[in-house]
Amino acid sequence: MLLWIGTVVAGVILLLSAIAVNNSVLSWVASSMRLSELTGLQIKSFLLVLLEDASSTRTPPTLEDAKRQWTQLMEHDDRLYSMLVATLAQVPAIAEVSVGDLRERVIASSNTSRIGAPVVKARSLAELQASGAWARFSSLFSRSEDFEQRILLGLPGEQVPVFTIQVLVSNALLRDAIWPDLRAILAAACASLLAAGMLMFYVARRGTHHLSRISQLIDRIAEGRSPEQDAAEEPGGDLAVVESKLNLLGTQYRGAVRDAAALRGNMAALLQGLSDVTLLLDPEGRVILAGGPCERLLGVAPVVGEVFPVQAVRDAARVRRPVQDQPLKHGDGRMTMSIDFLPDSSAALVRIRDAEGSRRLEQELAASSRLDAINRLTGGVAHEIKNPLNSISARLALLESMVEEVPEAGEELRVISQEVDRLDHVVRTFLDFTHPVELEREDVDLGAMIRDLAALVTPQASGRGIAVQVEAPGAELIVMGDSGLLKQAFMNVVSNALEAMQEGGRLALRLERLGGECRLTVSDTGEGIPAEKRERIFQLYYTTKKGGSGIGLAVTFRAVELHGGRIEVESEPGRGTSFRVALPLKPVVTQ
Repeated sequence: MLLWIGTVVAGVILLLSAIAVNNSVLSWVASSMRLSELTGLQIKSFLLVLLEDASSTRTPPTLEDAKRQWTQLMEHDDRLYSMLVATLAQVPAIAEVSVGDLRERVIASSNTSRIGAPVVKARSLAELQASGAWARFSSLFSRSEDFEQRILLGLPGEQVPVFTIQVLVSNALLRDAIWPDLRAILAAACASLLAAGMLMFYVARRGTHHLSRISQLIDRIAEGRSPEQDAAEEPGGDLAVVESKLNLLGTQYRGAVRDAAALRGNMAALLQGLSDVTLLLDPEGRVILAGGPCERLLGVAPVVGEVFPVQAVRDAARVRRPVQDQPLKHGDGRMTMSIDFLPDSSAALVRIRDAEGSRRLEQELAASSRLDAINRLTGGVAHEIKNPLNSISARLALLESMVEEVPEAGEELRVISQEVDRLDHVVRTFLDFTHPVELEREDVDLGAMIRDLAALVTPQASGRGIAVQVEAPGAELIVMGDSGLLKQAFMNVVSNALEAMQEGGRLALRLERLGGECRLTVSDTGEGIPAEKRERIFQLYYTTKKGGSGIGLAVTFRAVELHGGRIEVESEPGRGTSFRVALPLKPVVTQ
C-alpha cells in the first residue's frame, strides 16, 4: 500500500512538473510571437516613411517604375540596415530580420550575406504555438531550427505585396531564454520527490517499528529453530497474541516439513513399484521393444530380437485376443497383464502392472491420514490435559503444606500426587510418540542387521530355554532407511516374541527377497494372540501382557510405515505368533 501511495505521489509530482514546463514553453513562444510581430510592424512603419519621402521628391510615370524605384531605394538605404540591426539587438530570441521584394528576393537584411538570396522558407511561430506539447518541446530542444513571423507591405487593391518583412526566431536562442525557468521547475520537482521519499521512509519506519518482533519470530521459523527457545530473552508487548500464533505456526511448520520429507521418500519408493512393464512382441514371441522394470517385476531381462523368456506372456500374445488386467502367474508376485494389437500390424503390445501398487497407495494414504489425526490429537492433549495437570500439581503442593499436621490427609494427598505424576508421564510419552520423526536415510543391509540382532538376543534366549534360528540369504538386501529406527522396530518384535515364551520354545528369524521388496518373518511358539485382540495390538498403550506399556508395537508400526513398508500378524492361540515386515528394496541403478 505504501509503495502504491508513493508511486501515485511521484506520478502527480512529475505530471505537475510536466504541466509547468509546457506552460513555460508556451508562454515563451507566445511572447516571441508578440515581440516578432511588433518588430515587423515597427520596420513596416519605417518603410512607409521611406516610401513617402521618396514619393514626395520625385513621382515615377508608372506604378511599375515606382516599384522599381522603391526597391532600389531599399537596397541602397543605409538607414534601413541600421534600423534592422538596431531592432535585432532589442529582442534576444530574434536571429535575423530581412526585407524581400516582389520576387521573394532579399533586398535588405540584418545579415548582409543574405542580400540577393531567396527569402528563407521556415515554419511560422503560429504553427509552433498550435502544435501539441510534445511536438512543441521536441521542435525547440531536438535540433536547430528557425521560425518566422511575416509582415506584408502592399498597395491598396492589389493582391501581391510589394515588400515582405520576415522576422526569424531561432530555437537555440529561445532555448537559452527558456532554460532558467526549466531549471527552476526541475529543481522544484527534485526537491518535491526527495521530500516525498523522506516522508515515505519516515512513515514506513514508524509503521514497521512494532513488527520487528514478528520478523524475528519468522526468521527463527525459517531457520528451523523453535520460537519457544528464545521466549525468555524477548520482552512481551502488545503483539503477544500474534506472537503466540506464530509460535504455534512454527511448531506445525517444522512437523509438516518432517512429514513431507518422510512422505516424499515413501512416495518415491511407491512410484518405483507402480511402474509398468511395456513390451512389443512379434507373432513368434520375439521382443521388438521393451521398457519398464521388467527385471524387478518378472525377474528376467528381455533382449531385443530374442524370444521373450516368460511362457505365459508368449502364449497370451499368440492367442491374438485382446485382454484387460488379466492375472499373470509368475513367481511370487501378484501382477496383471493387458494385451492390445496394433492396427495394420501383427505385433502385440503387452503391459504388465504390479497389482500390489494400488494397495500400497491406499496404505500410504491411510497412514498419512492416521499421522495427521494423531498430530491434531496431540495439540488437543497438550492444551486440555497437560496444563490442568500442572495446575493440579501446584495446588497439591500447596495443600500438602497446609495439612502437614493431619497424617491421614497427607497420605491421601501423596496418593493423588502419585497418580497425577503417572498421568503426566502418560501424556509426555504420548507427545514423544506423536512428535514428527526426521529419518536419516542411508544404505542398510537387512541381512547383516538381522544376524547382529540374533547374536544380541541369543544369550537371553538361551537362559530361558529358547532356541534362536536365523535364515537369511548370503547376498545383500539393501533398503534406504534409518538404521537406528529399523533396528529398534525389529528389536521390539523380537522382545515380544521372547516374552511370549515363558517356558521355552523356538524363535525363528527368516529374511527373504520377494520381487522389489524384502520380507522379515519373526515367529515364536508362544501362547499366541486371541483373534479379538489381534486388530488392536498396534494401537498406542494397548497391550496383552501384564505390566506392558503398549508402546513397543506402536513404535514398530510407525517406523515401518515411515519407511514405506507394511507389517502383518498371524497368530493361533496355543501355537504361536508370526510377524511379517515387508520393506521396499533400494532400486538398482543400471548404466
